[in-house]
Amino acid sequence: MLEVRGHARGGQGMVTAFEILAKIFSHSGKYQVQAFPAFGVERTGAPIQAFLRISKEPILNRSNVYHPHLILVFDEALIEQVPVFDGIRSGGSVLFNTDRDPEEFSGKADKIYTIPATKISLEKGLGSKSLPIVNAAMIGAVIKILDADINIAKQIIGNNVPSKPVENMKAAEVAYNSLTGIDSINKFLLGSIETGNDGEETLLLADEQKKQFLVQLEEIPKVPYWSQPMSLNKTGNWRVLTPTYVTRDAPCTTNCPAGTDVRKFVDLTSEKKFVEAYDVIYEHNPFPSVCGRVCPHFCEQNCNRMELDEGLNIGSIERFLGDRSFKSELKSYKITQKEKIAVVGAGPAGLTAALRLTEKGYPTTVFEALPYAGGMMRTGIPEFRLPKNILDEEIKRIERQGVNIILNKKVTVKELENDFNAVIVAVGSHIGSKMNIPDEDIVLDGIVFLHNFKMKNDNQGVSKDDEVAIIGGGNTAIDVARTILRLGGKPTIYYRRTRKEMPAIAHEVDEALAEGVEIKFLTAPVGISKNDRIDLTLIDMELGEPDESGRRRPVPIKGSESTVTVDKIIAAIGQKPDDFVFAGNEIKASQGKIEYDALVAVFCSGDMAWGGTVTEAIGSGNKVAEEVNAFFRGEPY
Repeated sequence: MLEVRGHARGGQGMVTAFEILAKIFSHSGKYQVQAFPAFGVERTGAPIQAFLRISKEPILNRSNVYHPHLILVFDEALIEQVPVFDGIRSGGSVLFNTDRDPEEFSGKADKIYTIPATKISLEKGLGSKSLPIVNAAMIGAVIKILDADINIAKQIIGNNVPSKPVENMKAAEVAYNSLTGIDSINKFLLGSIETGNDGEETLLLADEQKKQFLVQLEEIPKVPYWSQPMSLNKTGNWRVLTPTYVTRDAPCTTNCPAGTDVRKFVDLTSEKKFVEAYDVIYEHNPFPSVCGRVCPHFCEQNCNRMELDEGLNIGSIERFLGDRSFKSELKSYKITQKEKIAVVGAGPAGLTAALRLTEKGYPTTVFEALPYAGGMMRTGIPEFRLPKNILDEEIKRIERQGVNIILNKKVTVKELENDFNAVIVAVGSHIGSKMNIPDEDIVLDGIVFLHNFKMKNDNQGVSKDDEVAIIGGGNTAIDVARTILRLGGKPTIYYRRTRKEMPAIAHEVDEALAEGVEIKFLTAPVGISKNDRIDLTLIDMELGEPDESGRRRPVPIKGSESTVTVDKIIAAIGQKPDDFVFAGNEIKASQGKIEYDALVAVFCSGDMAWGGTVTEAIGSGNKVAEEVNAFFRGEPY
């Protein structure tokens, strides 16, 4: 095997020259070739190296060339700056780009060749005086040294140089005919090509090392193969798997219940196109400032970066875009449809559905039992998580776009059926569930507690240093506990499962723990007795098989009861919808159109029908609006 090393300056074309030389010698099909530059950044004028191997057998050596048979020096000044002649083999040759005679370099190698490649290249208009492109001329000289066909070489040069193919071909031919130092065939170089790999790195090895090397060499297969599991060999030159690119939907977008194109608005934000980014969000979510603060951020939880470090902080981007857009211009919508629609409940689902139907041209009226719009966003989320003015601004935007909201109006479907063509029920889930244990009447309801404190500033008897037991593991339990802390109390949450099964938003749990909330897992209340304070009897639990929610069912451990004494107990174990809208009839609500005895079509949306977060309610509102529109247009949904 013949090994060639080149020394040049960046910009002289040496890397291209070595690639073309490899193509010339592989053209006949008789030789295996290998050409590559030294790893590193090529800078114009800086010293660089390139390597070439030519062999009749497969080339198994992938290292740099340390013991070359032939050295090519593209700039003779380099011999004073870098160790050009290091490792040259006994009998080796050097080709210099120079106008000088070979005798002036005697002693550098057994055989010296010279070629005025710079002069030839400039005469052919290749490069400039300060940076001549000498690759074609150097190729022509090498072809002469190795007794190869100049006509084939010229053709391959013409097909592979980036510019001036004719001039490069002529430069190679002139150099081929102008080489100095050629007096006969170089048997050492040509013989190296023919002898194969046997001794390529063994010349300098001791006899024992040589024997070991040859034994190892015999074990190297002639062609690459892999006998171990394919999963182990994913990268590198011997890989058996080829990487492929697959186009998939962005998980941040597909996991957003509201349907927001997350990747698009993040991309626009990175380009500082804030208005366009906000419009992308608002197309699906009219509460970006709210969601930026209280959403579990399903997008972040499913971000592709989770496998690398952590999810992108999408919630903060959404919050930023929402807060800066309060005063932006809004599009108003004209009424173009005859069907009138009533929405019961001014929470996130009801307001979103009303806005989407208004955008489609329907006259839409929202009825709200309370003196303020917002639903659980207004009454159930503490001020420290969602400031009142933020919610006010986003509701005002919806009203300015044409949605009519009537407050202090608690209605039933029957009251509305004669004046509207459809009713969307989105009353949320405001009625707290009972624990069903004796003497539960002294227990405060978590939803009521949050409502009364936020809307009436009523702390319901909770005083500083009061020990308060909160039963439950959802968002309401966490919000109650953090509110108690701010009142100076000492809250402890008792939850019958483990942290893993808690339905509360994970980062809200983290913040509660950081603030000082204590959480006791795998314990549940079984009894209450009132003395000067309150004795709460608890029982330890263990997890059994999963229930219908997919979480493992808590099972009481017999004989594990214990008692704690507290000042207040607040239950937050779940909630259900107010059935007043259905005249007290218990209806199993589900997303979209439901069967209900009324003169109008009735649809359900929001917390009462689908999910328990603001974002899920918004997504539910979007979907029910599409279904109502399809219903009136006679289209499938």
